[in-house]
Amino acid sequence: MDKGSKASPSAGPGLVKHRETEANLGQRLAYGLFLALAHAVAIWPTRWLHGFSFLIYGLVYKVLGYRRRVVRQNLERSFPARSPAERAELERGFYRYFSDFILESIKAVRLSRAEQQERFVFENPELVESLYEKGKSIVLVSGHYGNWEWSTHFSLLFRHVSMAAYRPLANPLFDGFMRRLRERHGTRLVPQEGIYRAFVESMRAGRPVIAWFIADQSPSHQNGHWTRFLNQDTQFVLGPARVARKTGQAFVFMGIDRVGRGRYRGRFELLAEDASRHSEAELVEGFARWLEARIEAEPRLWLWTHKRWKRGRPQAPPAGA
Repeated sequence: MDKGSKASPSAGPGLVKHRETEANLGQRLAYGLFLALAHAVAIWPTRWLHGFSFLIYGLVYKVLGYRRRVVRQNLERSFPARSPAERAELERGFYRYFSDFILESIKAVRLSRAEQQERFVFENPELVESLYEKGKSIVLVSGHYGNWEWSTHFSLLFRHVSMAAYRPLANPLFDGFMRRLRERHGTRLVPQEGIYRAFVESMRAGRPVIAWFIADQSPSHQNGHWTRFLNQDTQFVLGPARVARKTGQAFVFMGIDRVGRGRYRGRFELLAEDASRHSEAELVEGFARWLEARIEAEPRLWLWTHKRWKRGRPQAPPAGA
């Protein structure tokens, strides 16, 4: 099958429009304001955005203090060996990058395909292509690290059908906007509870598929894998590992490095060509160790505003209980 014969990934637009009609007045006003500001900012050349970033930094960090307590606590627990001064510098560095990330994400509204591919380069697409030649589908995992919003054009590089697991947003208008933004290069967004079925259906139809998961979020329930991560007990979702293992497909990491302001490099790393030969715990541990090493090497690029450790590890029942 050649690249032009992909099945259309844009299934479900009726569902998106149906959700948008359910928005209340407050949601419509918030969305209208956001959309006006987003399009106003998005028309600027990318180099102008980074000149404006210091104002966003001052607003988000200095004035609003957006989740500053969460960020500070996360850094203290993750890097206890670093001095308060070192952690304070990491905190400021994170918010500086976060300000760039906000503006870059807005810029994606009008970022041309050519500029996105020029600013975000994948250095080893041959790894994915070699798996396609073997008829392998891929479970692709990454974290909230670097500008993952600019990585969505990976679907243009490969002959696989592309889909991504996502959680619908509470505001249906913002949800529809983000779906259209993330699907514009051909990746179909699938609610996470339906991703396994969509993955298997594509394979049964003879269409190798890439299913992308941002897999460092805290599970919404207690059914996850616990490990030590950044010096803390941390629960990881099992879904990506479970999909790969049950189907015997490849388990691949997608790393993102920032090589300059508004410039990124992506790299694919293969953990398992046949995930059925590994346990779910082994696959999740592999991802956790890989992501942890990247964060420790360059902490500023991870999304520290997440309340990642809001639940503690359950205590084991006393012996004989």
